[in-house]
Amino acid sequence: MMWILVTWLPTVVASVGTSEYDHFTFAQSWPPGVCALAGEVHSCQVDRNITTWTIHGLWPTNGSHEGPYHCSEEPFDENQIASLKNELLIYWPNLFKDTEADRLWDHEWTKHGVCAKDVPATNGEYNYFSKGLELNRKYPLLQILEVAGITPNKTTYYTIGQVHDAVKNTTGFYV
Repeated sequence: MMWILVTWLPTVVASVGTSEYDHFTFAQSWPPGVCALAGEVHSCQVDRNITTWTIHGLWPTNGSHEGPYHCSEEPFDENQIASLKNELLIYWPNLFKDTEADRLWDHEWTKHGVCAKDVPATNGEYNYFSKGLELNRKYPLLQILEVAGITPNKTTYYTIGQVHDAVKNTTGFYV
């Protein structure tokens, strides 16, 4: 089973009031779940230094609809986030070993990040990826779930309601 937990963060990044979007969605993934679903499509591996939920993305979102997407043709430039690379490899990694290490970052920037440039906290690659890392530190999903008695294992199942309640009770945000 793949776990991607999406948290609606209406005021975490900044007060957003554009015609394109009204809040950010912060998505985290459970790496073993991602690899379990990768199947024959991708060669997937969770490195030993990845021991918690990882960032899937930080997306400008309008209402209950995803998007906007691809708001400009600004290309991804890995040099802009070189000082963040060690952290990104652990907390925002590309688990698909049959693609370039920066492929997920490139995708997230060109699809979502370029649409968040009107908010100072996410303006530019460095700020966009820094904000994602900051949110990951602020909302450590593994710890949030463990406080509620929800721990990853192969024999115990939890309802989506239990997960929702755990995150809502700790963060105040809906998932």
